Amino acid sequence: MADPLPPPVGNDGGDAPPPCAIADDAADTLEALTLGAGAKAPAVPRPPPPRAPGAETAGAAAAAPPPVAPSDRGPGGALAPDDIAANPISAAVAAAAAAAAAATSAAAAAAEAATSAAVTTAAAAAQGTADAVRPPPRVEDGAGAADTPGIAAPTVAAVVSPPALGRPRVGDPPPTTRPAPVPSTPLTLFGRAIRAGRYRRLVVLTGAGVSTAAGVPDFRSPTAGLYDCISRFAGLDDPTDVFCIDFFRRQPAPFFALARQLWPSAAVRPTRAHRLGKALADRGLLRRLYTQNIDGLDRAAGLHPPLLIEAHGSFATASCIAKRCGATADVAAVRAAVDAGTVPRCEACGGLVKHDIVFFGEPLPPAFHAAFEGDARAADAVLVMGTSLRVQPVALLPELVRSGVPRVLLNRDPAGDIGERPGDVLALGDIESLVVELATACGWAEAVLE
Repeated sequence: MADPLPPPVGNDGGDAPPPCAIADDAADTLEALTLGAGAKAPAVPRPPPPRAPGAETAGAAAAAPPPVAPSDRGPGGALAPDDIAANPISAAVAAAAAAAAAATSAAAAAAEAATSAAVTTAAAAAQGTADAVRPPPRVEDGAGAADTPGIAAPTVAAVVSPPALGRPRVGDPPPTTRPAPVPSTPLTLFGRAIRAGRYRRLVVLTGAGVSTAAGVPDFRSPTAGLYDCISRFAGLDDPTDVFCIDFFRRQPAPFFALARQLWPSAAVRPTRAHRLGKALADRGLLRRLYTQNIDGLDRAAGLHPPLLIEAHGSFATASCIAKRCGATADVAAVRAAVDAGTVPRCEACGGLVKHDIVFFGEPLPPAFHAAFEGDARAADAVLVMGTSLRVQPVALLPELVRSGVPRVLLNRDPAGDIGERPGDVLALGDIESLVVELATACGWAEAVLE
C-alpha cells in the first residue's frame, strides 16, 4: 500500500494560507496593476475558499487569515495596506508585481528615448543629404537676404533654383543628349540604301570638278579654268587645240607650258571625293571608277587598276608619238626637260615624246573599251561627280545603264540627262560637302574625312 501523501503545509495549524487564497490574492494584485489607480473593478461574487480537513479546529481557524471581501479593498480594487500587511505571502506577491511594473515602465521609457534619438538622428541625416543636393534657394529681387541679420539685400536678383520637378536626385542617371536627326534628302536616302546593302555594284564617273578642292583648276570655269588660261597663248584659235594631237605635232610648246600646272606634286593631296572611291573599293561596293582626270589623285588616294580606269590617261607614263617608234620614255627625263622649258625628245628616234594622255583624235586606252559596256550593264547604281558630261564616249555611261538603275549626280551644275529618269538624284552644290553627306548616310564618314 502506498504511503499517504504528507499533509499540505499550513493545513495543520501552520502560518501558510491555503493555495486557493494565494491564487486569489495574486489575481487581485495583478488585476489592480492592470486596471491602474482610480479604476474600479466590477464586483464579482466569489465562492468562499474550501476548507481543508481539520480546519474546524480552533487553532486552524485562528491561524487562517480572514478572507478579504471586495468591499474591503482600497481604491481601484487594490488591496488595502492593512490587508497586505496581514498576509505575508500577499505582501511578497504585491512587492514582486510592483517591481515588475517598475521594470516594465523603465524599459518602456528607455525604448521610447532610444526611438526618439534614432528618429532625430535619421531626420538630421536626411536633412543633411537634402541640403547637399538641393540647389540654392530662390531669392526674389532682394527679398530674403535682408530678412537675415547681418546680410545686406542684393541689388539684383540672385540665382533662382529650378522647379522641384527638374531637380536632380542622388542616384539619378546622367541626362543623355540625342544627336539631331539627319534630314532625309534624296542623297541621304541613297546613302542609307548603300548602307543597307541595296547597292553593291556601283560604277563611278568623275571629272575635273572633284580635284578643284585640291587646287587643280578645271577646264571650263570662267577666268580660272584651263581653257580660259590656254586662250591667252598666241596662235590658238580654240583653247581646246592644246589637247588636239594634230596641233601638238605642229606646236608642242603650249601643251608643255600647261603641263607644268597639271603635273602631280606632293603638295597636291587627294580630296574627299577621291577618298570616297577608295572607301567604296575597300568595302567591296565598287565595280569600277572611271575618271577623265589626268592629275593622278585617284592613285594617290590608293585606288589602282583594274578598279581604276583613267579614260584620258595620266602623267604616270610617257611614250614616243612617232608612228614607226612608239618607244616608252623615261618619265623622270621627260619631266626634267619640261621643267627646264624644253620639248622632250625620244632617245631612240628623236621623235616627239608626250605623256600618255589621251588627246582629241587619239583612241582611248584598251582597258576602257574592254570594260565600259559590261560595267554599264552590270551596274546597280551610277555615281557621277564633278563633270559636265560633254566629252564622248565617257559621257555615255549614265545613258547606257539599265532602266530603273539610280543615277546620282554630285555637281555644281546640272549635267547630261540626269534627273529626267525616275530614281535619279540631282545633288547640286559644293562637291566636298555633298560627299560628306553621302558618306555619313553610308555610315563611314571617317573614311573620307582627313
